[in-house]
Amino acid sequence: MLVDIGNGTMNIMYINNSRPLEKKCFTEKYGTHQCVLAVRESLLKELGTVVDDLVIEQVIRTRNCRILVKNIFQLFVKLPEIIQKKFSIS
Repeated sequence: MLVDIGNGTMNIMYINNSRPLEKKCFTEKYGTHQCVLAVRESLLKELGTVVDDLVIEQVIRTRNCRILVKNIFQLFVKLPEIIQKKFSIS
């Protein structure tokens, strides 16, 4: 699959045996901003943390997850505190 994510649209092309499938090429009105929002919402739901939109956008654009991993590591450092608050443990 090849995906071109623009600001307001996403062009998707399925590829099979190194050849594009013409009948499976389409455009969705789902661009970078919507992808960032979906990732941010997913991280908040799954990990209970907010990651800055610029970090998420950088990961989407560069596929370099080091900065995202740094943010997640900071979450794990705070994890005991988060668990204590969530379950009212003193």
